[in-house]
Amino acid sequence: MKTIALADTSAPHAAHLPHVVIIGGGASGVLLAAHLLRDPATPLRVTVIEGRHMLGCGVAYSTSDPGHLLNTRVANMSAFPDDPDHFRRWLGARGDDATGACFVGRATYGAYMTDLLAPLSADGRLRCLRATCTRLVTTRVGVAAHLDDGQVIPADRAVLATGHVLPEPDPEGLVHGAWQEAAPPPQGGRVVIIGSGLSMVDQAISLLSHGHRGEIVALSRRAQLPRVHAAGAPLPISRAEVPLGAPMSFALSWLRDLAARAEAQGGTWRDAVDGVRPHLSALWRAMPVDDRARFLRHAAPWWEVHRHRLPPESAATLQRALDSGQMRQLAGSFDGASRDGAILRAHCARAGPIAS
Repeated sequence: MKTIALADTSAPHAAHLPHVVIIGGGASGVLLAAHLLRDPATPLRVTVIEGRHMLGCGVAYSTSDPGHLLNTRVANMSAFPDDPDHFRRWLGARGDDATGACFVGRATYGAYMTDLLAPLSADGRLRCLRATCTRLVTTRVGVAAHLDDGQVIPADRAVLATGHVLPEPDPEGLVHGAWQEAAPPPQGGRVVIIGSGLSMVDQAISLLSHGHRGEIVALSRRAQLPRVHAAGAPLPISRAEVPLGAPMSFALSWLRDLAARAEAQGGTWRDAVDGVRPHLSALWRAMPVDDRARFLRHAAPWWEVHRHRLPPESAATLQRALDSGQMRQLAGSFDGASRDGAILRAHCARAGPIAS
């Protein structure tokens, strides 16, 4: 994997150019830098500040487990919408025989993100700093980013690309975050995972691939696994068809009608969900605030399991564990953890039967 030197590489001739500082060097920060500097003639310089991970990796792509796959096909993961084959060509150049329909490891995508910056560092318009931004201050001419190493970086604009907010570690050490370093559990012990989304899938796959023999319990309010990817094509949906500003109940009814239309044409609900994707930002912006809150309370979990789907390989691994009884799902809420001597207990309020 190539690395980008996290040091000041600015050239003197670039110093006078307008300056954008990007706080966060995960996928969002790297993609923004790549798009800003893609044209060599763009009169701009960019500083990316990242203190935790390799550039381009962030939380999502810092994993080293080869079983942690992208949940989107290669064909849909190009960094550049106007060059949809860019990622697949990158894979081919490094000797990976990947088709557009396959799912590759997230660590591989992290390497791709890192490589995006390599050609941008040569002309001095990009610099990357290994540091943490502690505060941003508005100045007379722009902003100033104050770093934990004492540096102050002046810029014309600042962009927050900090990605997912990670929870603080449990002070008692009873509950571990999905991406927190922790000693592996006893191979025959029961492991309770709070949640049943993609992070749970990663944790379960890691346990299974490392030979864990004990029970794995996935606890979530609705005990719903992400649905599985399947072949299909997005339903063509024009902006004029989208019910912008309509009540949430009407929007959900419209989406169900789209799924029925896709199935009537020989497809599946996936084609409807994928067809709506280009319009999601517009739908959300136009939705009244009360309806947004209602969606988040009631409909978001159902949307998430249909929108963020599993690669077939990951789904097959989980299904084998479920079929064998090594893994089970519980519907309920997590009320905390306690320790009784050597026994660690997870407390939950059951909300329903074990999901089938």
